[in-house]
Amino acid sequence: MVSALLVGVALDPWADFPARLEALRVEGKLPGVAAAFVRPEGEPQIFVAGVRKYGENDAVQPTDRWHLGSCTKSMTGMILATLVAEGKLKWDMTLAEAFPSAKIDPAFRPVTLRQVLSMEAGFEPNAANWWSFQREEPDLRKQRMLAVAEALDKPGPKAKVGAFTYSNVSFVVAGALAERTLNQPYERIFLDRVAKPLGLKSAGFGPTGEGQPWPHIGTKPQAANETLDNASAMTAAGRAHMSMRDWSRYAQSVLRAMRGESSPWPKTFRDEILAAQGKRGYALGWGIGERPWAKGLVLTHGGSNTMNTCTVWIAPETGHAFLVATNTAGGTTSKTLDTLIGELIQRANR
Repeated sequence: MVSALLVGVALDPWADFPARLEALRVEGKLPGVAAAFVRPEGEPQIFVAGVRKYGENDAVQPTDRWHLGSCTKSMTGMILATLVAEGKLKWDMTLAEAFPSAKIDPAFRPVTLRQVLSMEAGFEPNAANWWSFQREEPDLRKQRMLAVAEALDKPGPKAKVGAFTYSNVSFVVAGALAERTLNQPYERIFLDRVAKPLGLKSAGFGPTGEGQPWPHIGTKPQAANETLDNASAMTAAGRAHMSMRDWSRYAQSVLRAMRGESSPWPKTFRDEILAAQGKRGYALGWGIGERPWAKGLVLTHGGSNTMNTCTVWIAPETGHAFLVATNTAGGTTSKTLDTLIGELIQRANR
């Protein structure tokens, strides 16, 4: 006779997931990896495996911080949504209205905030040299305005306005607009408007630091110098880090907002995402699509500063969110994380 305890273990879809996570980590040559399954209520299920740095035995911990790269963008989008909800900004305000004293090429003047946050503004993917702003100007807000000035004073957009072109510049412009509106640096705004409402005590910016998962390219740990992360002008586009538990809390808040449940986020956020569904593939820092396993709408994004990689998927209809992160990039890293997401989805839907 099989005991009830053994039956419970056998039926637990997560019972053997730690072993599977470790096997995929080894196969994908990842130093460390973390994964989370999130529901609208309760604590996330978090799993970790591996080491903080190749060649050392310092194991990653559930409380470790992970670099979010471009998954920062949705947090910037959320900040702008709060400003719209408060009447400080409007989705259809133009760049000419947003930056009235800036020199703006005529082609950019009618571009709206909605287009900026949908990556349909016509901006190039990146500035000519992100590090030049940091070397020229120590003040963070002035760095971002240098980037905005470079972006806006162009001989017309090379990308077509109204067509999607993935652009870090778009979110640097959006972050600079938040800074101008609130007269504060982005970092302070992020902590006040994203971290504080959710209690994200591990949230920070730039490299995760000593005693945390160390950045790698492949299996090679990177040297500790100024290029250990993106340049500081890019913070609104991709320099946040936090623990997997805190990132899960953020994902849970987005999941709840999309389900029309109580969350810190304004209704205009959900409205904008739903308005984009089936019409635009990107809005407010989220890729938007539909998947059978999600029973409809999905929100997703990936992030990498070329030394760390992460991915998040949110499925409002099923009430599931899935997150994975690792402290390396390149090679088969993204493929391994996609496989991990697939494993999470399969187990959640058993």
